[in-house]
Amino acid sequence: MQKFIRRSVEVKAIQFDIRKAEDDCFKYYPMVQDVYELTSAGLPDHRPGERFSLRSPHHVAVLHDGDYIVQGSNGQMYVVGKEAFELGYIQYKGD
Repeated sequence: MQKFIRRSVEVKAIQFDIRKAEDDCFKYYPMVQDVYELTSAGLPDHRPGERFSLRSPHHVAVLHDGDYIVQGSNGQMYVVGKEAFELGYIQYKGD
């Protein structure tokens, strides 16, 4: 079996707190879209657990409480689940 080392890349991240987002999504998470703001919450196919999403030119990701919003070195933003983030990322302790 071959050995691999995951390339170390510095990223910025913030943990998504649904209570903050419900209070004032734009203030805490300006990169996130609130479905309630875009459509009527009374739509029959609306799922409360899928209220917030992160959109990019290539995909749409639903945010859940505790997920991390990560900004990569290229500026692209994406969602990483809490468990995956905590296993794969360590906090930078430098400057």
